[in-house]
Formats: sequence, C-alpha cells, structure tokens
Amino acid sequence: MVVLFIRWVLMFRLLAIAVLLVLLNPTGVIAQVGEQTSSATPATGLEKLREQVKSADLEEEAKSAALTVLDQAEKQAAEASSKTEMVQKRRAAIETVAARADSAKRSLEQLQNAQPSAPRGETLAELEAELASLTAKAQAAQQTVNQAETAMKNSAQRRAEIDTELPKLINSAEERKQQFENAVANADGTVANDAAIVELKTASELLNANVAALQAEKALLDAEAAASLPQLTRDLEARQAETLQKQLVSLRAIVEEKRAEDAASRVEMASKQLNQMHPLLRFIGEQNQSLAELNQTLAKKIEDEETRLVSRKSQLEDIRESFKQATSRVDKVGLTDAVGAMLRNLKQNLPSVGVYRMRIRERSSEIDDAAYALEEMTDRRNAKLSLTIDALLRQADRPVYGVEREELEKEALQLLETQRTEYLDPAIRNQTHYFNTLVSISTAEEEIIQLVEDSRKYINENVLWTRSTSPMYSKPFPAKAEWWFTLPAAWSGVGLKIISDMTTRPAIWIAAGLSLLTLLLSRYRLRAEITLLGEKASQSSFTHFGPTAKAFFWTVATSLPIPLFFGFLGSRFSSIAGNDRTLSALSLGCSTTAFLYFPLDFMRQVCRSQGLAQSHFAWPELTTKKVRQAIRPLLFIAVPIISIAAFLAGGSIGYGNDVLERYLSLLATFVFGLFIQRVAHPRRGVPARYIASHPSGWVNRTAIIWYPVIVAIPVGLGVLTVIGYHFTSQQIGWRIFLSLGLLFGIAVAVSLVMRWSLIHRRSLRMEQAKQARALAAETAASETPVPIAEDTAKDLQEQMQQSRNLFQTAMVAAAMIGLWIVWSDVVPALGIFEKWPLWSSTDTVTDLVKNENGDLIPHSREVVDHVTIAEVALACVLFGLTLAAARNLPGLLEFAVLRRLPIDRSIRYAVTSLVSYAIVLLGIIIAGGTIGLHWNQIQWMATALTFGLAFGLQEMFANFVAGIIILFEQPVRVGDVVEIDGVTGIVSKIRIRATTITDWDRKDYIVPNKEFITGKVLNWTRSDDVTRLVLSVGVAYGTDTQLAHQLILEAAAENPDVLEEPKTNVTFDAFGDNSLNFTLRAYLGTYEKRLAVTHDLHTSINRKFAAANIEISFPQRDLHLRSLPSGLTDFLRSKNQSSETTGPNPNGKAGTIVTESDL
Repeated sequence: MVVLFIRWVLMFRLLAIAVLLVLLNPTGVIAQVGEQTSSATPATGLEKLREQVKSADLEEEAKSAALTVLDQAEKQAAEASSKTEMVQKRRAAIETVAARADSAKRSLEQLQNAQPSAPRGETLAELEAELASLTAKAQAAQQTVNQAETAMKNSAQRRAEIDTELPKLINSAEERKQQFENAVANADGTVANDAAIVELKTASELLNANVAALQAEKALLDAEAAASLPQLTRDLEARQAETLQKQLVSLRAIVEEKRAEDAASRVEMASKQLNQMHPLLRFIGEQNQSLAELNQTLAKKIEDEETRLVSRKSQLEDIRESFKQATSRVDKVGLTDAVGAMLRNLKQNLPSVGVYRMRIRERSSEIDDAAYALEEMTDRRNAKLSLTIDALLRQADRPVYGVEREELEKEALQLLETQRTEYLDPAIRNQTHYFNTLVSISTAEEEIIQLVEDSRKYINENVLWTRSTSPMYSKPFPAKAEWWFTLPAAWSGVGLKIISDMTTRPAIWIAAGLSLLTLLLSRYRLRAEITLLGEKASQSSFTHFGPTAKAFFWTVATSLPIPLFFGFLGSRFSSIAGNDRTLSALSLGCSTTAFLYFPLDFMRQVCRSQGLAQSHFAWPELTTKKVRQAIRPLLFIAVPIISIAAFLAGGSIGYGNDVLERYLSLLATFVFGLFIQRVAHPRRGVPARYIASHPSGWVNRTAIIWYPVIVAIPVGLGVLTVIGYHFTSQQIGWRIFLSLGLLFGIAVAVSLVMRWSLIHRRSLRMEQAKQARALAAETAASETPVPIAEDTAKDLQEQMQQSRNLFQTAMVAAAMIGLWIVWSDVVPALGIFEKWPLWSSTDTVTDLVKNENGDLIPHSREVVDHVTIAEVALACVLFGLTLAAARNLPGLLEFAVLRRLPIDRSIRYAVTSLVSYAIVLLGIIIAGGTIGLHWNQIQWMATALTFGLAFGLQEMFANFVAGIIILFEQPVRVGDVVEIDGVTGIVSKIRIRATTITDWDRKDYIVPNKEFITGKVLNWTRSDDVTRLVLSVGVAYGTDTQLAHQLILEAAAENPDVLEEPKTNVTFDAFGDNSLNFTLRAYLGTYEKRLAVTHDLHTSINRKFAAANIEISFPQRDLHLRSLPSGLTDFLRSKNQSSETTGPNPNGKAGTIVTESDL
C-alpha cells in the first residue's frame, strides 16, 4: 500500500508540472533555437507557483531562494517579451527599406533642383532674427550629418560584431535548452525544483529571443546596405545641411547689406535733424549724429568680424574632418605606408597655434573695450530722462524760464525718446553683436588650438613608426633624366624672379650686402682681438670680466657671416617663391645651411686656439683641439650634403621619394658617425682626460657600454633610411643635433658664469690680501696689535661654492626644459611602448552605486592595471630625477631661503636633511605607483620585511632611528664641538646611519648615531657657543704681583676674540716651588679659536712682561754633591767663594751653591 501511495503521489506531481508547463507555454514546452516563441511566460502561472512556494512547508532560506529564482524568471520573461516586440519592429522595418531608399532618392533630387528661399523679414530686426534661426537650423543639420556618418560607420561595425556574437549566442541557447530538458526529465516534484525548472525555461526563451533579435538586426542591416540606405541618408542630410548653409550665406549677406543701409540712413537722418534743432538742444542732435556714426562703424566691424568668424569655423571644421578621416583610416587600415604619408601631409598642413594664441591675446583688449562700451551704452539707456533734460538746460548760455522752458522740455523729451529708439537701441544691438562675435572668434580659435594640439599629438604618436618611402634596395637609382632639377623647365624664371626682387626691393639687398661685407672684413680683426683678449684673460692675476664678455660677442660675430648670408637668401627666396617649386627648394636648402652652419661654426670658434674655451674657460687644450678638428668635416662636408638633400626634398613631390636625396642623407650620416666616433672615444676623445684622472670611476668602467651605444646612433639612423623610415631618421637626427647644440650652449653659459664667479672671487681675495698687508704694516709700526678681521676666506669660499651649486642647478633645469622642448614632438611616439605590457597588477576599487531603492551602497570591483615598457622607463626617469632633486634642491633651499631666515646652522642642516629624505620618499612612492606598486598592495609585505630586518639588522635600524632623533631633538648639531671616546672635534655631517666628526687634524671620525643617544657625549657648544680659556702664567719670586696682574688683564682686553662678558678674570693662585702662579680665565665666542687665541695671549703677555722687566721663572734645583774628585772639589770651592764675594748673579738668576758641609 505504501508503494502504491508513493507512485500515486509522484504521478500527481508529474501531471501538475506538465499542466504548469502547458500554462507557461501553450505552443509547446521547448522552442527551437532561433524560432520566435509564440508567447511569453504568463504572469498568472508564475503567480500561482509563487503562491505555492509561499504556502509550502519549507525552511525560510529555501523558500527565499525559490522566490528569488521566480523573480529572476519573471524578469527574464519580461525581457524576452521586449525582445519579441523588437524583432517584430525590425521585421517591419525590413519591409520599408525599399520605400525609404526611394524616398531619400526623391528628396535628394528635389534638393538638388531647389532654389534658396527668399528671406521673409523686411526690417533689420526681423532679418537678424531670421538669421539667428537659420544659423541654429544649419548647426543642427550639421550635427545630423555627423550623426548619419557615425551611424553609417557603426552599421558596418555592428554587422561584423553580429557575425561574431551570433554563433556564441546560439551555442548558449542550445546549452540552456539541454539544461532545461534535463531538469524536466529529472524533476523530483518539489516546489523548489518546479521554480528552478521555470527559471531555466524563461532563460531559454530569453536566449532564443536574443538570437531572433540578432538575426532580425542582421537582416535589417543587410537590407539597408543592399539598398544603400545609410549612404542615402547621409547624403540627404548633407544636402539639406548644404542647402541651409547656402541660404545662411545669402541671408548673412542680405543682413550685412541691410545693416549698412540702416546705419547710413540713420547718419543722414541725424544730420538733417541736427540742422533743424533749437540751438539749446543741438547737444542732443550732436549725440544722435555721434551714435549714428558709431552705429555705422560697428556695422562695418561686424561685417569684417563675421567674415573672420565664418573663416575660423570653416577652418575648424576642415581640421576636424581631416583629423576624423585620419583616425578612421588608422583604425580601419592600420599604420601602413600610405596612412603614414597621409599623416605627415596632415601634420604639414596644420596651422601654427602660436599665431592664434597671439591673436587671442590681442583680441582680449578689444573684447574688454567692447564690454565696457556696451555697459556705458546700457547705463545711458537706463538713465532718467528728466535728469538728463535738467542737466542739459543748466548748461544753456542763458537762463530759460516759463513757457519757453516747458516747450524746450517737451521737445527735449521727444528728442531723447527718439534718440533711445532710433540711435541708442540700434547702437546697443550692434555693440552686443560685435562683442558676441569677438567672443565667438576667440572661442573658435581656442578650439582650433586644442584640435591642432590633439591632432599633432596623435600624429606624433603614430607617424614615427610608419615608412615614409619604400626601401632603398627595392628602388633603382634614377637616371639623370628623372631628376627634375636638371630639367630646364625647373629653372625657368628663377633668375628673373630673383632679379625682379632685387630691383623692386633694392634697400633690403643693399643693407644685407653691406652688413655681410662688414662682418667679412672685420672677421680677421675680430679673431686677432679674441687672441689678445685670451692672452690677457689667461693671466692668473687678471680680475676683470669685460674681456671675457667681449671675447664671447666677438666669437658670435665671427660665426655669423655665412649663416646670415644663406639665411637671408632663404628668406628672400621663400617670400618670392609662390608656386615655384625650384625657388621653394632653394629656400629650404639655404635655410638649412644657415641653421646647421651657425652652431657648428660657433663651436669651432669657441674651441679655437687662444679662444674663449681655452683662455677664458680653462678647458683643456687637447679637448678643444679634438673638438675643433672633429667639427671641420661636419662644416665642409656634412653641411653642404644635407643642404643639397634638403633642396632635393623640397623639390620632390612626395616626401623622401627622391633616392638621390636619401643617398646624400646616408653620406651625411656617415660623416656624423665619424664625428661621434672621434669626439666620444674614451681613450682618444673628449672624455679621455677625465677618464685618465678618474680611472676607477663609473665613466671608465661603463665605457664598454656607453661608447658602443653612442656610436650605434648614426648607424641606426642610416639603417632607418635604408629600410624606408627616412622621415623617422630625419626627425631623430634633427633632434640629436639640436640637443647637442643645446648642451654645448648650456656648457658655454655655465662656463661664463663660472668665469664671472672666478673673477669675482679673485678680486675679493686680492682685496683681502691688500687689507692683510696693510694690517701687517700697521701692526709692525705699532706695539699695540691691530684687531684682525675674522677669517672670511672660508666664508667666501663657501658662498662661492653655494653660488656655483645654484648656477649648476639652474643650468640643469634649463637643460631639462630645453631637451623637453626639443623632443616633445617625438615623445608622444613613445606611446607605442604602452601597448607592450610586461606584467599586470589587480587592484580592488570600491564605488558607491544606487540599488533598486535609489540608495547608495558600496560596490567593489577589480581593476587590472597593465605595466608597460613605457611605464617602467618613466619610473626609471622619475627615480633619476628624484636622486638629482634630492642632491640639489636642499642646497638650493638653504641658499635661497634658509640662509635669509634667523635660524641656526644646525636647524638649517636638519631642515635640508629632512627635505632630502622627503624628496627621496616621495620620488619612490611616485615611481612605484607608476609601475603599479601602491601602498595598499605592499603594506603587508613591507610590514613583514620590517619585522624581519628589525632582527637581522637591528643595529642599522637603531642607528636609523637615532639619526631621526638627532635631527629633531638635536643633542648634537652640525657645527657643535663634541668629545666622545676621547676624540674632540667638530660635527660636520649627520647622516641617516652615522655622524661624522672632524678632529683638529682634519681627520674624519665616523660615529654610529646610537652612540649619541645611548652613550655619554661631551658637547662643548650645545647650549652656548661661549667657551672658557684657562692659561697659567708663572713669574719669578720678587716680581711685583700687582703689575703682573695688570699686564695679564691688558693682554686679554686687547685681544678682539676675548669676550667682554663674561668678564676676564686673573687670580694669584699660589706660591709655587719655583714661581708665583697666576691663572688667566678668559671667555671666547667659539671653540674653534682656542688655539689661535692661546697663541696670541701668550705672545702678548710675553711681550708685556719683557717690556716691564718681569721674569718668567723656570725651575730651580739645589744640588748636594758628595765624594767628588779633589780637583773638582777645589774648583767648586773657589767658585763658591767667588760667588759669595761678588754677591748675587747680575742677571738675577740663582746659581748653584755648594757649601763646605755638603762636601
């Protein structure tokens, strides 16, 4: 019975599921893939199942899950129904494709034969309103054209996307169908299982509906493409926009003509009214005439500015269209040779943004004036007429009363009302129009600037990596007949144009000729003058900067004649060339010669014997000779070759298509390679002297790397030219040349500054030497020592070193800015390296999103950041800049800011040290962020690493923390005199690990930082720089102690380094064994002067005691002699008797007394 009951229950469940599926899909349970389902899932069936789930005996979690599944099924059923309606609409649209195409063709024919409609307005105000409306329509029509073009491009892309998506979607629908069938076959009869089956059913229906929608969309796109409907729609919109544009041009001309007529008529009317006015009211007539003339002037200005505005907008649209076509071709075709040629041509045709920036700046004042004038007119328009009339009558020649005044007031009121409506209001309208037109022109020019910069950046990113020509090995050397410059037709008229320019502008040619002749004739004299100036400047005692400045200017002058000659010819040929290809090519060749010759010849003249570099800058003679010899082939071989190549390139129709031009470029590259090889050679080139003096330096050790890289640069340029990347080779070559010239110019500027610094320092030292000699002479002539000035040599040297560091920092910054300007056009091309990822990092980002109720809730998502070669290179550059900034910026901060503040040297040192650490830390964070190393990703690794190092390198960490404590707490400071472990010296450096103490022997004693925190340190100058000097002086017995005391005090008082406060103290301390002992206690301002002051005080005391006949005692001894030879005993006895007879020693010194008892 139990088995039968179970079977009956299962059969009932299966029957219920079948009935439910029939209710859900009356046409069948399973729909074929790609077929359109006849109906969506009824809401009634889902509601019944939802009620069953709610009433079923299930756990709350299972019940909630089943209800969620049913909600998902309901959403899928609704979306499937929406897709079904979309399919029906698309099928209906397919039926109308032919009709829409025919309608578009008929509309095109009608627009082609349509005539521009005549304006409906008659007055100027009506015409201007109609013009504004038509302008808005034309802009909207142009936007519709852009949308039609975008839709036409998107339709082709969408067709390809459907071909990719449809097979995947069909497979998904088949898989979901199989899942549904398996679920039905394995149904267990539970309510939760029923809900899951229904969800699978609706999901299958949704996938089938998506398949049908894609198939219908594909069919619609195919039908529209077959009928050319997208193209016809675009052409129709373009024709309508063109028609509106023609109407706009016609209406604008009518409005301008009407505006001019209206202004002229108002001028005439104002003139007539002025002649008929009362004498007391002529002022109003004069105002009317002035307003009418202003209105006429504004009408002319508006006409001119509107023409300029139309031109700017047209230019903006042309650039935008060209840029759009370029980007579209790059996206579709890729960076092919043809696309590269198109990009180069587009870049060449881009306007100069500098002109527009200058015009915007100039126009800003016009806009301000127009705005001010408009505000004045508006205030005048809103002024009270009664007050105006009263002011007018008060200015009358005679008083006006009674009836005459009333009549005049009435007439004046009428005239002022007429002035408002007939003169002031039109002037305000025109002034407003003029102001708006000026603003619109500036806005259009700003858009042009932005679009040109975007276009140039995009082109620079792509054009450098495309071939400009075919490889040289694939194109034969042309025959002579193929060279256009050998044809007589190419040179016909060139000479006549040049002669014509000479005859029409003789003043320019004569002035240029005289200037060139003057420079050429004075060239030899200037060279001799440079040699004489060099001989003067090379003297070690020379203290004037004038000869160096003269030598610099004379060097520039000797380098100018040839560049000026070719530069002038290039300028004149360019101005008269017009469409003449040969003159344009000649202009380019001459300009190239001038551009190349001047920097090279300037380098040669700077490095000439007894020239600027050798005699003034003290550059090594061997270095200047090598540079001078290496430049000659560039000047006399490479420059003519490149100029001829530029001439050929300027005359060639296609850029770089002339094979001869590329062969010449290869030859010039070879000469440049020889120059690089000779100058950069580590043993025989410019670095040889430095390497010889630093054999273990990095330059010598890495020469095997950097020298081949430098030599490989011209080789690489030649290879690029051969394989067809001639444009790339030239762009890089030009910038290398500009970079070398920039660096040489900066080197000359640095040398000039250093020369001035040397001259200034030499002058100060010579002045100090003169003062020292004068002080020495004064001291020798007087017994009283003259106070000697403090040691300024050290301060002078320190100031000069800081000035030198400041100048070097400024020059490094100038070099970086200059190199960025030189390479800025090429840098975007490095963006190609952003397409080559090295590794990737994943970061979790939390955003705030709105839920179904409109509340903001956090939503986490993962962002994958790919680290590319460009980012790694940027990180390396940032790290290098960080090191350079950490080395130079703190010193610059101290020199420029901290030294001007009332703070101690130790505080300045602490600030600069912390700034250096902060710069390094910030640079590491920025560089790490560039390659995807963010703190939230590495903090756990940093924590673990810190704990690990804390045990393994605890001493180093202890010193590091101690260094930070020293910088903030300052138990010792830079400049303090300290004593530690028996070593006394001055604290010279406080680093992150250890502190350097320089002792009195100028030896560095390195002390770990923790010793200053945990150990015992004697700091002589921490709280006060004042230190006490104690000197002991002993005088002979019998000396006047008061006199000795006074003389010692005088010696201390005369010394300038002894402080007045605290007062000097001299005491008579004791009766010594051999002397009367005095002690001098004096106070000094700094510890460093103890030795010098000790010497000076000893010298002064000795001199004063000698002058006062005070003896400085020396030790005395009594000798008791026993058992001496008899002869010696007799001799000593006789000497003793003689001593007793003659008395004391005349020198006041105690003798040796030998008594008889001693013997």
